[in-house]
Amino acid sequence: MKLRHFTIAVLAAVSMLVSCSEPENNGSGQQQEAASVAVSPASLSFSSSAESKEVTVTTNCNWTAQSDADWASVNITSGGVSRSGAVVKVTVQANKGEARNATVTFTGKGSNTVTTKLTVSQEAYVSQGELKPSATSMSFLAKGETKTLTFKATEDWTVSTGSAWIKLSPASGQGSANSQSVTVTVDPNEDDDERSGKFTFTMGSKTAVVNINQDATIQAETITIAQFKEKSTGTGDWFRLTGIITQICDNTAKAYGNFYIKDETGEVFVYGMTKEYSEGENDQTFAQLGLKEGDELSFITQRSEYHGEPQAGGNDQPAYYESHIPHATPQRVYADYKANSTSEPWLELPATSEGDEHQFLHHTMFIGSNEVRNYSMYWDRHHLVARWVAYPLYRKAWGYGTRTDKWGLDPLLKSSEQPVLNNTYSSSDGKSYDRGHQIPSADRLCYESNVKTFYWTNMTPQLNALNGQLWADLEQRVRDWSWPKNYDTDTLYVVTGCVVDDSVTTVKDNEGKSVTVPTHYYKALLRVYQGNYNAIGFWLEHREYSQKKVDQSLAVSIDQLEELTGEDFFHNLPDAVESAVEAKDPATDSWWWNNLKQ
Repeated sequence: MKLRHFTIAVLAAVSMLVSCSEPENNGSGQQQEAASVAVSPASLSFSSSAESKEVTVTTNCNWTAQSDADWASVNITSGGVSRSGAVVKVTVQANKGEARNATVTFTGKGSNTVTTKLTVSQEAYVSQGELKPSATSMSFLAKGETKTLTFKATEDWTVSTGSAWIKLSPASGQGSANSQSVTVTVDPNEDDDERSGKFTFTMGSKTAVVNINQDATIQAETITIAQFKEKSTGTGDWFRLTGIITQICDNTAKAYGNFYIKDETGEVFVYGMTKEYSEGENDQTFAQLGLKEGDELSFITQRSEYHGEPQAGGNDQPAYYESHIPHATPQRVYADYKANSTSEPWLELPATSEGDEHQFLHHTMFIGSNEVRNYSMYWDRHHLVARWVAYPLYRKAWGYGTRTDKWGLDPLLKSSEQPVLNNTYSSSDGKSYDRGHQIPSADRLCYESNVKTFYWTNMTPQLNALNGQLWADLEQRVRDWSWPKNYDTDTLYVVTGCVVDDSVTTVKDNEGKSVTVPTHYYKALLRVYQGNYNAIGFWLEHREYSQKKVDQSLAVSIDQLEELTGEDFFHNLPDAVESAVEAKDPATDSWWWNNLKQ
């Protein structure tokens, strides 16, 4: 009996030991082993092109597959036990950007859950196309602006920036063989420091960077013109001036913005103004403002100087527009007049006589609000030319502007008393005659002053071979001497004339009136600097010269020139001064020849 009980106990213990070591029953009478998932290979590498590759999935349980990127996918997303291995295809889309990675996770579920990860990598796209913006930098005003930048991108592209104050539209696009554009908007810069940023075009592996620079907000002090003139130059300080425009020197489409402005305290010349702030460069946008003489203008400027005289704007930094109030343009009245002779004390005038039947004609001009001499002439009504034209020449009298070509009648004479020269002269001698200026157009560049140099009374029939060569060089030399490199001329008084008394050659104007062709041309120059005087004359035959540049061979003393012409030059000088300067041999006066600009 005891032996039987022992045997039963041993059998029970063995039974318990065996049941503890057996696999779990899955409920269907089968035993379930631990889940396992193996993927081979463990990683895949792809080119930038769209392509597919295979992996083998070996499992002892049910499984699923999931990619974490929409550009990488598997053709089978779930399966059952596959101890011999199931083939799964991994497909990637074409990559148009930078290198990228994805993970495909395989999950097996049995008595437990296991995961195995497949690493998928794809190379960056190496672009074969063209990516080229039209500029690598853009500048913007402090107030904020919107500009358009064109570019070439032959493949799909994006554009982005890391600066919140820069806005770009559109942000992406398709490739095209044609030019495209992106709109760039920058917010106002409220700081008094400049700022910079950038944006980047991306096309596959190619990038192109465009740099952005934005001006600082300029802090300008509001002052009067009188106060402005007392300020120092070269400080970098900015000032706000307000006044009435008294004269605009150039009203052409590409004008630099040279004008005079006046307030209740004074008047100042503005040497260059632009529509908007333009650092160190005049972009010739003045004409776009539509300003007129008489308008009330507010603008921002630094102070500069010319030859010691205060001015706004300047070579290094133009002024820029702020606002204006339109007003009616004042009607300018000129004190032009004619007489049989003159007793005016002006130094440039030769002597005139009541009984020689010539007429003294005088034309004025304005420099700002001041009316000054433009030129005077001695009109020969019989030969229909001015025997001489006399005028003062200094930098302000030059003015700033360009040639107007406003050919026309002199309003001081009737049409019948002067040539009509809408077109040049007609001749019967086979020679080509220009409408040759006596006071050159380039000596009076402000618009209204220049128009008066195109009066037909200022013209003589001059051979093109002389007018376009040696005579043109002499005219330039005269301007050089009025504004020499050392600035040691205050005013150059000029007399330009022609000799017609012994001429037997005539040409016809456009109405058939006869005009005498001069036999000689001349210039008489009187230089004044700090109360000192010197003078020189030039005498030229009316013919073609082989030499192209003025030299001492053409120079004569004023006394000699008076003998040649019969004129009495610079008679308003004190007698002692007149005698000394007119007798001096120009060959011995080195100042003229040392101040020839090359």
